[in-house]
Amino acid sequence: MNRLASSMTLRFTPCLLLWGLLTSSPCTCLGLVQTEWQRHLLHQVNRTAHSMSEQFRPQLLDRLDRGDVRALLAKCCPQVAQLPTQALAAELRKALLAAEVVSGFSTEVNRSFFSFSLSEAEKVDHFENLWEVWVRNDAELSNYTHGMDWVETSFFGFKPFKEHAHPRSMEEARERSVYFLTNSLRSDAGSPLYGDVSVVLKPSFAQATAIISPLDSGSWAGFCNRSFVPPKPSYA
Repeated sequence: MNRLASSMTLRFTPCLLLWGLLTSSPCTCLGLVQTEWQRHLLHQVNRTAHSMSEQFRPQLLDRLDRGDVRALLAKCCPQVAQLPTQALAAELRKALLAAEVVSGFSTEVNRSFFSFSLSEAEKVDHFENLWEVWVRNDAELSNYTHGMDWVETSFFGFKPFKEHAHPRSMEEARERSVYFLTNSLRSDAGSPLYGDVSVVLKPSFAQATAIISPLDSGSWAGFCNRSFVPPKPSYA
């Protein structure tokens, strides 16, 4: 899958599971402020998404009309499987727009990773991203952060640090985002992967502040991208 600012509605391509980043948006109740880079990024993503949505709509409709897609739908949703293609696309879009965007954090501090926790929340006025938590706690960054930094800059387009994977100030760290996912499966939890405390965003709020990937960006970086070579771990 992050501060808050201007109105920005993203058009999402249909997927079974969407992972994303919450970026900044103007919400004084959370005490967050969007940076100039983040405002420009949201505008650019919105414009590109709208253009690509129009460009690839015919391919989407063709895919939704395929026999294998209809057969899978018939197993879970017989009535939906009988809808005309245009109506099916409309229902899919409606479901995505209604889906909650969720995350989570732990009740206790995980000192081996220093993720956001209830203890951390008592010290700050907003949901901090991992980089902010690490900088504030002067945590030792691991080999994992190199890939995370690459994904956030090359895949999502966030502002690069002066030194790769090593922000030296809270100002640098605040250019990044908290990770969220779209709960398209409608599970009764936020994201257990991130902790036992759930964070749930209203769909209207999430649509105005999120950059969403059609797949798990971490998995893409690890299994599909061959242009990034992470450094060797210290124990190698």
